[in-house]
Amino acid sequence: MNDLVNFRQEGRFYLAYFVPFRKLLTLNREGRDIVDCFFNKNFSQKDIVEFFNKSRKYKGNVASSDVRSFLIDVKEELHSNLNDGYVLPSNFVPSVPVSVELQINTRCNLRCKHCFQDSYSTTMHLKRIEEILKILKEANVFELNLVGGEVFLHPEFFKILELCVQKNFAINIVTNGTFLNNTNIEKLKNCKNIAVLVSLEGIGEINDMIRGDGIFSTVDKGIKTLIANGIYVEISNTLTAKNVDYTGQIFKYAEGLGIACNFNLFKPFKDTHDELVLLPEKYFQTGINIARNRETKSGLTNAAIMSKLLKDENRDECRATLLGLSIDVEGKMVPCVSLKEAGYYEGKVLPVFDENFLDVWKNDVSFREFRKIGFKECQARAYIFNKDVCGLDPYGIKSFEKYLKKSS
Repeated sequence: MNDLVNFRQEGRFYLAYFVPFRKLLTLNREGRDIVDCFFNKNFSQKDIVEFFNKSRKYKGNVASSDVRSFLIDVKEELHSNLNDGYVLPSNFVPSVPVSVELQINTRCNLRCKHCFQDSYSTTMHLKRIEEILKILKEANVFELNLVGGEVFLHPEFFKILELCVQKNFAINIVTNGTFLNNTNIEKLKNCKNIAVLVSLEGIGEINDMIRGDGIFSTVDKGIKTLIANGIYVEISNTLTAKNVDYTGQIFKYAEGLGIACNFNLFKPFKDTHDELVLLPEKYFQTGINIARNRETKSGLTNAAIMSKLLKDENRDECRATLLGLSIDVEGKMVPCVSLKEAGYYEGKVLPVFDENFLDVWKNDVSFREFRKIGFKECQARAYIFNKDVCGLDPYGIKSFEKYLKKSS
């Protein structure tokens, strides 16, 4: 079996997590079995029809055209241009997080202009990481995002990665790309189910203005070496006032390499960040420009705006606590990392991750409050710009719809 798709039953339906695509679909029992046969067991469409018609679970004949039509629908969802890869029923809350972000350190070799960290010296102990990974695996979490700081600066990073691979997580490695040398990439080649998400703020001097002299050249070489070695890679770009006018350059760069570029909106957390704040109109127009090329793999990480632009079904922007969980370098469970960095949780006690994390994730007051407010827009931006998590998000879908109306 290929284990390309992992499954978990949630009440009347199944969650199907497609590891190579980092996408999640909800299926009924029949859909679950078709996907399992086709992707994991390598059945042909004819084999699938025979399986269904011989199975005692299913009564009546299954037509080959029905199987073919279903698989075409699945393919279209997997190759959708929307960056939000979770296609789920409205207001659905799973029994277990789909994805967990684990901050293994805060150490970093760069001091990027838009960085929100105050400390660059903390490292989570390997034993603590082992405990966390064991609990997450037993709970059947599908996806794990390893973040820093810069993760390659954790002294036991590859031991951590080996543990993740052994537990069959889909692993996303978030990195600034400066440690993607031949030695490290050779080690990554031996790891299955990994994706490398590389931060890049532009091409050449645009990137280096934000991240440091000579960084683009190093990262460019690393990205191309990853691709040459068959390792999945994506670019993560943070849109600021300093680089937004050069979006087309990095867009073409990613397109030329055949990889995706995920455009994230910068959030100001410090006084020094004021000069980086992007006007909402600029952000909205950037999204419109990106969406005009429907064939590209790139897009805004704002699923609400992208679904509007691509005329798809309406989606919420945020999926943080609804489907995921963040564990910071101190081992605490965080409803929203951006709200934490904005100071919203100051004076509040964030729970420590342990074997009872599911009960806490569902019932802790901070998590319940976060869910109650909703995910249509970004609560962190509402808090940063209006000091009210329930306030207007100037970059959210409501403001975007007003912009479209005004521009028409």
